[in-house]
Amino acid sequence: MMRMSTYEKILETKRKWGYVYALALIAITVFIAHFLLMYLETKKDEYLNIIFLLALLGCYIGYSLFKITSLKIPRKSLVRLLKCDKCGYSLEDSNIEDDYIFKTVGKCPKCNGEIYVAAIYIKTSEK
Repeated sequence: MMRMSTYEKILETKRKWGYVYALALIAITVFIAHFLLMYLETKKDEYLNIIFLLALLGCYIGYSLFKITSLKIPRKSLVRLLKCDKCGYSLEDSNIEDDYIFKTVGKCPKCNGEIYVAAIYIKTSEK
């Protein structure tokens, strides 16, 4: 079983609940319009109470929909920094299998010297 990253979990939540919140907001708007017409027809204050409660619920759902759609989680990836001591050539690479710092990984394309792993770190990027 493959584990989902935080970014994938947030996207899945947006896909699942975004439509539900949008549909609920549309339904609440229809109910408010219905009860507003009922109030205008009958002049009963009970309809105003229902409209007020539905408006509060609509504000809460609209706020929740806004928060879900505006949530951004940075994407993180593991990166290694390759360096050459002779000419100072450096390269970032994401191919990190069985690597460790100061491991020799090949020849430099500029001076044909030795390239080694200078650092391994996590790089974040927002999408």
